[in-house]
Amino acid sequence: TLRKYYRLNLGSIMYPEMQQLLLKAQVLDEQAFVEKLRESCGDILLLMLTGRFAGEKDLATDILLVGNIKSRNLEKVIKEYEKDIGFEIRYTTMKKDEFFERRQMMDKFLYALFEEKHMMVVNELDL
Repeated sequence: TLRKYYRLNLGSIMYPEMQQLLLKAQVLDEQAFVEKLRESCGDILLLMLTGRFAGEKDLATDILLVGNIKSRNLEKVIKEYEKDIGFEIRYTTMKKDEFFERRQMMDKFLYALFEEKHMMVVNELDL
């Protein structure tokens, strides 16, 4: 399928309004994606959007999921969303025990995620 691409005229008086409209569309799209993750990917105790979802391209992962995750369902949901957004999503899954063990050891990977911009979407671990 062919895709159409548009570019905003930065000098237009409508630029700020168009930028806000596109931002709202992106947020709604992300909300639908998160709902699909929650519905079909198992018992998610922690869901953190980071990396590209938070404007941080250099982080090692874009999504951190903690809990009893259904890997096949997760892969399917992610692949579908990747087609919509046009980039590969880097994600990390952990069981609850592994997460707390790594957190207690001050794991560099987890520390970096929590230090940078992120959005905590599901937090049943009371962090």
